[in-house]
Amino acid sequence: VYVDNSSFESYQNVDNYKNDIDDALERFNAKYSFDTNATLLSAGAKSDESMLQSKKHKRVVQVIHNNNDISLIFDTNASANLSVQAFLTRPETSVYDKDLNATLDGSSLKIASFDVPIKGRWQAKIKISENNASYGIYNYEFFVK
Repeated sequence: VYVDNSSFESYQNVDNYKNDIDDALERFNAKYSFDTNATLLSAGAKSDESMLQSKKHKRVVQVIHNNNDISLIFDTNASANLSVQAFLTRPETSVYDKDLNATLDGSSLKIASFDVPIKGRWQAKIKISENNASYGIYNYEFFVK
């Protein structure tokens, strides 16, 4: 069964439990904050890293000029005793999906250093769970040139 990247669940579960998923997201977001604008660190990246403003979606997407040793840091008040899942994906395919090592330390969520296999558009998908009763699902998008 194909996994729906937006909810960390199979498409069938998303269809069958959409209301439960929405309730769990709402409970989590009422209790915890998560800043989806990450600090992106890249070893050896060119100093002209830039931010790209998407006119259609009015969001800022980070562009880096190196695909080695990328790390992400997000500000959050989610406590360290919550569970975290994270993976790297491309929006148009799951061929390059890989799990990421993510940890909570009280004031931030850190995704350990990883490499991307090819240049292009990438997303880090993150799920922070509190006993599966509530959870937050976040997406961070960046481009590698």
